[in-house]
Amino acid sequence: MRYYQIGEAAELTGLSRDTLRFYEKKGLIRSERKENGYRLYNENDLAALISIKYRRHMNHSIGDIEKDLIGSNFSIENMKKLTEAAIIKEQQELRKHQLSMKRLELTKRDIASIEAHMGRCSEKCFPKIYEGEPKSSYMEAIRSWFTLASEKDGLDMCYLLDSYSLKDGELEYRNTRLIFFAGLDAELEKELDPAGLKKSGLSGKECLFTVAECLADGMPEESTKLLLEKKISLQGKEPERIIAPEDGKEPLPGRKIRPQDQAAEEIFVISLIDSYRDEIHTRYQEIYMPL
Repeated sequence: MRYYQIGEAAELTGLSRDTLRFYEKKGLIRSERKENGYRLYNENDLAALISIKYRRHMNHSIGDIEKDLIGSNFSIENMKKLTEAAIIKEQQELRKHQLSMKRLELTKRDIASIEAHMGRCSEKCFPKIYEGEPKSSYMEAIRSWFTLASEKDGLDMCYLLDSYSLKDGELEYRNTRLIFFAGLDAELEKELDPAGLKKSGLSGKECLFTVAECLADGMPEESTKLLLEKKISLQGKEPERIIAPEDGKEPLPGRKIRPQDQAAEEIFVISLIDSYRDEIHTRYQEIYMPL
């Protein structure tokens, strides 16, 4: 039988010399000593290291391995229980990593939206979402967010959706609700109904859309004016699509709508990313005006 000095064993197994000494101290492997004190490991010792290293890769603790290899309680049944417990733990860790990836994907989506649409007006369908009950204040919605986030891991990925009405150039706050993007995570979507989030009627609505950076305690007034001007422009070009008849008759072709002719417009604002530059708290927001 061939013997290997500690340096050779370390190079062969990929384990450090300190690790080999530690395993020997724990009784997981044995060595013989030369007269000069050098450790020597035989082939059986190296074969035992295969099992030890493999089980460490399964995140088995040194204590569990020690009990199995040198203890008196080893049995296939105990090994089965240990393996099943390890599988459950790994599944939980995997789920945590999956949710972390979802959060990163959402942030990537927010950044892309800011870069592509900041200060620009375009047409876009409202994203497919689930929504909670409207809250009468922003703070009430924040409290709901913290409650949901503490009850179910992953529901911290809910966003805040503010609703406003725009009439005669004045923007009036209405409510705030929690929303969750559909298609983000199938397992979490099963938890939404019990959590009070239902499929939203806003999903898929054609909207005018922009992204703006606003003061966190302010309202996106300038951006909504931009959307309103764009909508009026579109209505002037396509009156048959936009102008509602006042007396049940067909709309008058070619008539342009002035701002004072407008009924109250709905404005929906999704909060994306907060910034604290130079001690000024601002918030990037997606702003939607249904067509």
